[in-house]
Amino acid sequence: MTANTKVMVYDDNCALCNAYTSAFVKIGLLEANSRKAFSQVTDSVMCKLDANKSKNEIPLLDTVTNQTWYGLDAMLEVISVKFPLVKRVANIAPIKWFLLRLYKSISYNRKVIVAVPKTNSKYDCTPDFNAKYRLVFLLFVTLFTIASIKPLYYFFNVQSIANIALQQVHVGFFVLFLVAFALPKLLHNAMAYHYWGQIAMVSLLSILLTLPLFFARQILLLPSLVEGLYVLVLLAFMVKEIKRRTAYLHSVIDCSKRPLAQLK
Repeated sequence: MTANTKVMVYDDNCALCNAYTSAFVKIGLLEANSRKAFSQVTDSVMCKLDANKSKNEIPLLDTVTNQTWYGLDAMLEVISVKFPLVKRVANIAPIKWFLLRLYKSISYNRKVIVAVPKTNSKYDCTPDFNAKYRLVFLLFVTLFTIASIKPLYYFFNVQSIANIALQQVHVGFFVLFLVAFALPKLLHNAMAYHYWGQIAMVSLLSILLTLPLFFARQILLLPSLVEGLYVLVLLAFMVKEIKRRTAYLHSVIDCSKRPLAQLK
């Protein structure tokens, strides 16, 4: 089966989906015309796909045989065009078990990660709400953020009060974590999960975007002006990001009116 018989349909509102499908084209795993956005895909292709499954797992369709792969299997099928060994290794049972759960953790939460409202009027590819994968994702992000406090705390040269203040910071994050964890149970709606997700992502981004400065300081003697400018740019970006993600929350606020029992 040649590569140009395959069509991969991706969520064009998702930066992650755009990035890795574009990478597939650049390294020759897919033809350029074999990468189709949900907003542009033809009805002749859509009628051969499981519409609900396609929202949660990216589909790959062979237009000759009509065979369809979804999610991790679709990605492995594309990669096997040039790297067949990767597919064989990834299909080993324990490895496949881990990769499948990693894929679903990202796929079910991709709207939380990118926080881009639906703009495609032709087909809604917003993934179903999955409480299990949402909790796994949010717990990982929250705990990673908490674990990152200590090295970044020392980065800002406050060792002299580290023992007391660091404990206070950890207690504060722990209380925030408990509140965020309790909100979905108390409010019984998806909006609480959306709220927690955006708080978690803003915290994670602030940690990740501080890391370049953290590592640069370990190997270089940076002028104070450079560090100050970096921090100012970072703060400006985070303020803009908070506003953007708040706007996203408003765009999905209708979800808060639906009980979790009605959400998949």
